[in-house]
Amino acid sequence: MKQLPFPDYPHSERYSNFDRDFIDLLLKLGVPETLGAAAFALLVYVVRTEDARRYGDAPSFWIGSMADRCGLHRNNFKKYLQRCVSAGWLHWEKTSDRKIGIAWVTVPMRFESELKSSRSYGADRELVQRIVAQTSAEHVAQPIARSVAPTVAPSTLSTNPFSSSSDEWVMVENELSNSGINCIDQVLIDCRKHGLTPSDVLALVAWWREHREGFASPEGVLFCSLSKARLHLETGKLRTDLGSYFPKVSADFLQRAQSRRRAEHDAEAARKRDLEAKAVAASADTMRQLELDFGDQLDSLPMDEVLKLCRDDFTREMVRRNGRQAPSVRVTLLKALASQAS
Repeated sequence: MKQLPFPDYPHSERYSNFDRDFIDLLLKLGVPETLGAAAFALLVYVVRTEDARRYGDAPSFWIGSMADRCGLHRNNFKKYLQRCVSAGWLHWEKTSDRKIGIAWVTVPMRFESELKSSRSYGADRELVQRIVAQTSAEHVAQPIARSVAPTVAPSTLSTNPFSSSSDEWVMVENELSNSGINCIDQVLIDCRKHGLTPSDVLALVAWWREHREGFASPEGVLFCSLSKARLHLETGKLRTDLGSYFPKVSADFLQRAQSRRRAEHDAEAARKRDLEAKAVAASADTMRQLELDFGDQLDSLPMDEVLKLCRDDFTREMVRRNGRQAPSVRVTLLKALASQAS
């Protein structure tokens, strides 16, 4: 059955910079610390998806897709999803595991005044309301079934109003992309606006890469830590202790990672030993077959004919010194005879 735009979606509360103000509010209130980095990443993903749809309708999501975006296993993800709902930061509707969920961010009543006092609030309200009205009219004229979760095209540095052609910032964008960070354009805007340099961001990413195995949700941790660094930038440069911008590394997670690496190393070493053993066995089988087929012929050839089988001066000198029976040259001579026979 085809559906009209979700009737409860709060069109009147949305405006063009709502996503930025909402994320700033989360950081200001310490939501990443109170609800967790994964919950913060979830809220950012939902509000950015709303913005990508121009706040025209409630976005729909698959649980698995949302969990992957936040770098979590599905079972752990549901815990953070419920945490966001219980705290009043998320509206979520889903009738069963086989259905697509409907979600949008919400602001608890006690924090609404904080959001309304932001500088972006109401800046482009009339424009957004026209877009919402146009979207609703399009749904009425040609309704569509909301059966597929939205796909948000990845942002690039070229769409960033603060971007430049600097190779350093391009390198930062590539590093963040390789690290699994979403909303890269917004991260870069905020980092540059608050005075972080490419070297600062790359230093934080490098520290994170070295310790990422100590976090439950590495990508969410990096996103939140970049936010913390830009909000607590002191004296125009980062603190010497980069770890102060990150949560405490879990010894349990590190121990599991070390055990996993040891198991992977042992498995790879066993695989290489197996390949080497197979190669040795195959070489021995090949040598036995060559001896059966061409050994007598090689032994009966005059030395001049044997020397003609050598492809280079080094092999010829080895034959003159050690004879045709030396293992180092015999296999070469047998293969030369086999090549002639074929």
